[in-house]
Amino acid sequence: MRDLARVAHSGAHGRAHEVELTRFCTHCGALSEAPVSTPERPLRGRVCASCALGVVLTCTPDLLDRGGAALLVVTADLRVSAASQAAEDLLGDELYGRPLLSVVTSPDGVAELARRVVRAATGDRAVTTLRVEPSAISLPGVSLEARIGACGNPPAALVVIETTT
Repeated sequence: MRDLARVAHSGAHGRAHEVELTRFCTHCGALSEAPVSTPERPLRGRVCASCALGVVLTCTPDLLDRGGAALLVVTADLRVSAASQAAEDLLGDELYGRPLLSVVTSPDGVAELARRVVRAATGDRAVTTLRVEPSAISLPGVSLEARIGACGNPPAALVVIETTT
């Protein structure tokens, strides 16, 4: 597998500019620095150094700004390909491989949620926010919000779920 992308491209005047990407673990949600490459030890860094259970992916800092978040990595066919431990604690176990809409829905409409996730999973770097709620469980008195944006290489959508007040 090739190294993760380190440069986000901007369409402004056809020029690219570097953006420092956030590196995160798909299991524990820990944030990490880019690994250092030496001739004896080539650049790898795909497995989380904190928990050794998750894959390290990247996203823009405005999408994920703190470690330990409840996050879902979703493919363009709307399947959950990874879920952090915090997401499983919030939404239930065994999220991997499930259709996203069987995990979360939105009061703003499932079509809107699906559209935003597919756009992010196909490489749209815009970060959007949408109200969400669990599909299968009830969380009385808890309001949830999801930030949705692109992550990883190959591209996928990152859905970061947070409680709101």
